[in-house]
Amino acid sequence: MKEKILVFNHTDKQTLGAVRCIPGLRAAENGDHIWLRGIAVSEKIDIRIRQLPALHSYFLDERNRLFPAGGLTPTGTLPSLSWQPLTTFISVELPVSVLPGKFQRPYIAQLVPSEQEKPGAALLVSLATWKAYAETAPEIRLQQVRFAVSEKEEVFIIGDLLPSIPGKEYWRHNTLLVPSGYDFDPPLITDIIEKKLNPQKGNLLVFHSSDEWELIPLSCFVPATRSAIRLTQVSHETK
Repeated sequence: MKEKILVFNHTDKQTLGAVRCIPGLRAAENGDHIWLRGIAVSEKIDIRIRQLPALHSYFLDERNRLFPAGGLTPTGTLPSLSWQPLTTFISVELPVSVLPGKFQRPYIAQLVPSEQEKPGAALLVSLATWKAYAETAPEIRLQQVRFAVSEKEEVFIIGDLLPSIPGKEYWRHNTLLVPSGYDFDPPLITDIIEKKLNPQKGNLLVFHSSDEWELIPLSCFVPATRSAIRLTQVSHETK
């Protein structure tokens, strides 16, 4: 088996935003469903992929036959679809107002360098750096922040008093995190982006200078106690 295939209801399209920045993923529409491919079975499957609300899960062999998980008999073949990179399939597009005599067209949000300084509200660091800092950091400093860890052994730290350690800093607008030194073009569309991509405000929308973005559930962030940081480990088990 060379690849894992997932099938989703079209209504769950926006949940794919959580894996939009994972390299190699491609998606296509097939009626009321969305098919996702590019998940190599020879590699450890990212936890964000394993948590997606898939309707069906298949394994694809070299002859494009689809096998259900744990099955030895194929149930069909991979349909011929118009596959797109997931970064294209789930694009950051914002609708413009409908005006008389004007055509409707999407606006593609972009990050551009900005000279306006904004206070840092989040920090992306390696897990090793975070653990080393926590060993000697004053408890009162740890109490000011919360953190979440990815399977890449990267840590997002959020709070009003960020630690002075090497990392990539982000500024915050409501539930949006944007790299320091960057802003949206135009800057005033941040509220529209949040309304479109995170209407329930249950996630943080993290934008990267590479024009990629990802969703991190707020429930993933935990208080930064010294014991919690010491016990943090990244699981690499596959589903």
